[in-house]
This record gives sequence, C-alpha cells and structure tokens, in this order.
Amino acid sequence: MRKKELGLFLPVLIFIGILWFFRPWFHGIVMSFYRNPTIIYLFIILAAILIYSSKKRFVEGNTKRNASLGGTFALVILLLIIISVFTGALSNTALYKEYHPTQVSNELELSSSKIRILPKLTAYRYAVDTIEYARYTLGSSHLTIRDGTPVWGFFIIPDGAWNAIRLKDKGVLFVDMNTTQARMERIENELQVGPGMQIFDNLEWNLYKKHYLIDLDIPRALYYESKIYIVIPYISYSFRVFYTVPKWGEF
Repeated sequence: MRKKELGLFLPVLIFIGILWFFRPWFHGIVMSFYRNPTIIYLFIILAAILIYSSKKRFVEGNTKRNASLGGTFALVILLLIIISVFTGALSNTALYKEYHPTQVSNELELSSSKIRILPKLTAYRYAVDTIEYARYTLGSSHLTIRDGTPVWGFFIIPDGAWNAIRLKDKGVLFVDMNTTQARMERIENELQVGPGMQIFDNLEWNLYKKHYLIDLDIPRALYYESKIYIVIPYISYSFRVFYTVPKWGEF
C-alpha cells in the first residue's frame, strides 16, 4: 500500500517541482488571481460544490439539509460576485488614504531652452537605420537620462526566437530627444541578463525568480562609469482579503 501511495505521490511532487521552476512563465495568470482574490474564493466554492455533489449526498441525504446547503452555497457565491464588483472602488479608496496627493502651492519652474521633443517613432526610425548586425534588432523604446539629458533608449536585442536563445543583448542605443536631428550614441556592451533574451538570461525570468508577486514596468538603460545598468520600476501589492492595494515596491 505504501509503494502504491508513493507511486502516486511522486509524479505529483515532480509536477509541482516543474511548475515551481518554470513559475515566471505563469506570472501573468497568477497575478490576475492575486490582484483579484475574490476569483480564488469563487473557484474554491465551486470546487467544494463539485466535491460535495460527486458523493451523491444531494440525492441520498436529507432533502432539507441539501436545500439549506445549496442555498448557502448560492448565497456565498452571490456575495463574492457583489464584492468583486466593488473591489476596484475599495482598492482605489485604500490607495487614496495611504498615498493621497498633496496640493502644489508653488509654480513649476520650467526651462524654455530645451523645449523640442523628438517623437518616439522618429527616434526609432533614426535608430533602426544604424543597426549593422544581421541578427539583431531594437527593443521597445523608453525614456531615460544620458549625462543629464533626456534621451530615447533602445536595447539592441537578438532578432527572432532562435537568436534570442543563442545570443546576448548587444548593448543600448541612445537618441537625443532635444533635437530633430539624428543625434545618437551607441554603447556596445554585451549584457548577461536583459530584455529580449531567452530563457535563463531573460530579465523578467531572473526578477520573477526572486520577487514574484509584483508587476514590472518598462526596463530602462542607464550608462554610468562605462557600464550599462538596467533600472525597472515595479509595483507590489498589499493583500486585503477581498482586494489588493498597489504600492511602490522595495527590494
């Protein structure tokens, strides 16, 4: 009997281990439930109903008892559905109480010396025309700072699924956004971990391995002392039984 139980338990344990190792791939699904915990409770209630009904107690048991249990299940499901409708309002209310904005009393001092902003699509066209590598392309654009000047940043990433597995990110390309001219700077510095690479050197894979219940923003490149650093703002959540409250995360 013990060997039979071990034979059933071992595959389940292996399956759980595989899911745990590849958990970054399921991050989106897990977070959709974590941000809306009422959905989890609904599935638990539905599973309880299925387990209870599978034992045929509704047929073989007491009719009044079955009716009361069925009514209780229905009432709980209805309450969870109603609560799920108001979770957004509850989350926003808690967010305002904890991080409510303050009134700005002074006027903002804006410089008129640099008011020209290069459009993102124009910056991308300038940048992509400078790519000299057949197996590389540009990642998504992001705003960043280079020597105190705002610039458009583009990671130079492998082009295609096979190259993403075999190759590393080549570096980053900065496009000055204070002029309409094609003023760019390409920093070639092979990244060991970064966006656009697969599988184990992927940026999200490594971050979700260490910090799972968070939402990442766009990765931004900073070039400092001849090295490329990747900065990623992210949001964590405070769990409140029926809803969650977003907050700035801290590692």
